[in-house]
Amino acid sequence: MGSLKIASNKNSPANYSLDQHFIDLIELYPLAFVFTDFNGRIIKSNLNFKSLFHENGVTEINQNIFNYFVFEENKNDFISKVENADNPLEFEIEMLKEDGNFFLANIIGKKTFINNDKYLYFTIYDIGEEKEKNDERERLLEELALSRSQIEEEAARYVQINTQLEISEAKLKEANATKDKFFSIIGHDLKNPLFVIQSMSEILETEFDEISPQERLEFIQAIRESSKNAYTLLEDLLHWARCQSGRIDYNPEPVHLKQLVGKCINLLEAHAIKKQIKLINAVDSTHIIMADKFMIDTVIRNLTSNALKFTPQGGTVKIVSKIIDGFIEIAVEDTGIGLSEEDRKKLFRIDVKNSEIGRSKEKGTGLGLILCKEFVEKHGGKIWVESELEKGSKFKFTIPKLK
Repeated sequence: MGSLKIASNKNSPANYSLDQHFIDLIELYPLAFVFTDFNGRIIKSNLNFKSLFHENGVTEINQNIFNYFVFEENKNDFISKVENADNPLEFEIEMLKEDGNFFLANIIGKKTFINNDKYLYFTIYDIGEEKEKNDERERLLEELALSRSQIEEEAARYVQINTQLEISEAKLKEANATKDKFFSIIGHDLKNPLFVIQSMSEILETEFDEISPQERLEFIQAIRESSKNAYTLLEDLLHWARCQSGRIDYNPEPVHLKQLVGKCINLLEAHAIKKQIKLINAVDSTHIIMADKFMIDTVIRNLTSNALKFTPQGGTVKIVSKIIDGFIEIAVEDTGIGLSEEDRKKLFRIDVKNSEIGRSKEKGTGLGLILCKEFVEKHGGKIWVESELEKGSKFKFTIPKLK
């Protein structure tokens, strides 16, 4: 399958971009991922899925996902529960590989609708290794009834295995949080702008002569804004998936910080003028950082855009810099509504599905700040926020200065 058409106008370049982004996202997803029709016929799977089930890394066309289920009752139970659920469901199921070997799998599946047709998507994770480690820990507990010297030896082994289990559990929790975030964004945040595009375009098509020119313009503006939001979200998802899979390019070079901030301000200046907000570049003109230009541009643009969003009309957003212990600290300061301690704790966290921030409780995926954290930490820096309600916010991060 070359592309996955999820919009009605197949001739639109924007639609083709969304399709390709969706396919790239599936390929870069760090776990086995498969997209099927409601009968289980595989439409698209990623390399991790093929590697998990097939020795040659190839999935046959029209292969059915349920052929990998060992027991027929698992299939019937899965279809019945997913059919009646709106949220992703999690199962532990025995599955069969191409070579005939069985393994215990953690499956998260969900139904979705595209053009009124039902489809399924799954992530699959081999949890056999964790189960084996748990079995090993239980066996060790039984053997601790041996002599004192044997107990001491076995206890040492137990501590080592328990440490490995804790590390493995932490990784599994992070993987589950990543899966939850991924499904939440695809199932909700990405679906909403696509729904607006579809519904508005249908109204324009069927009621074009009945609505006024002003209403047509408003519909077109809404479609444009929703397309922009969907594209931006897909871009962030793609960068995030590349970070998770370790496939994002990292090319540090000397970067003149004030010039980089200036370009960012030029892109956002129209929005600032519309809200009558002063956007100030107060970065030291002598500061040169050693950084990946794309990553740091993304961080500054994201933080500045957020500052404009939460700063009321007539306020100020200022970007400043200073040198601290071999690093340059960059701060995006605003005179906005500020953040409570509870809201500050929600930031930069993968396990928070839908952040509600500030006095107006605006919702967002939080993915932009997570991406900022990934990019800053890639440089060996740190990112944090200093803020109080009604006193504005200061989002700060550090990047190595040029030696």
